[in-house]
Amino acid sequence: MKKFDIIPEYSFVLGMPADSPEKVMEQIDSDILFIKEIKKINPDTEIIIYISVSYTHLDVYKRQSIQSVIESIAITLLQITKEMTGLNNIVFAGGVFQNCRMNQILAEQELFENHFFYPIPGDAGAAVGAAFLGYHVFLKNYKRVHQGSTIYLGNNLNTGKKYSSVKDTLEKLAVPYTLIEDNFIKTAQLLSEGKIVAWADGAMEFGARALGHRSISVSYTHLDVYKRQICTLCISKLSCKYI
Repeated sequence: MKKFDIIPEYSFVLGMPADSPEKVMEQIDSDILFIKEIKKINPDTEIIIYISVSYTHLDVYKRQSIQSVIESIAITLLQITKEMTGLNNIVFAGGVFQNCRMNQILAEQELFENHFFYPIPGDAGAAVGAAFLGYHVFLKNYKRVHQGSTIYLGNNLNTGKKYSSVKDTLEKLAVPYTLIEDNFIKTAQLLSEGKIVAWADGAMEFGARALGHRSISVSYTHLDVYKRQICTLCISKLSCKYI
């Protein structure tokens, strides 16, 4: 392959289903060792890694185990990346990096001096990459484009015509509504009563996550009613009690 300047490419699926979390990790460890050996033989070899995660017919305990497996895989890959490159800066992209808990753990490893988690790591973010590719490569614009400090780039419901249009639409459709002065207290009250709250505030975020501007929330204490895992949000001093 080297003679014809061909770069080999290998694909691996880590975390395939097994009888126990321990056996899953054994398979992952074996594959990671094999990947390391391949890179020793030919450092230019391209490695593509997929992470297998299935929630079908799993109880909450097993779901938590899968989270642990994903975190272990990610930490191992981070260590391999550091060993192979020796770099101090790293950028994370791809749908798996919408897992905020995993991102936090990766940053806490402190293997790299600087971490950047692309805020739109899923498929939608590819559009941004395509735009930058066209701008820098095809149009030959080498000036760096300032990305800005926010990804709340969508329609803003709190200002101008958008705010008026929401109010006008409610009235036009004869939908009863109430203007609330303290949204947070009222929302907390509704959640404590087991209500589901649909929250829309400010500008819409670019990407798959809501981050507080477009959210559907329910109290963690009422999950037995809705039978669904929901991203938990509470003040830090009460986290040990409810999470």
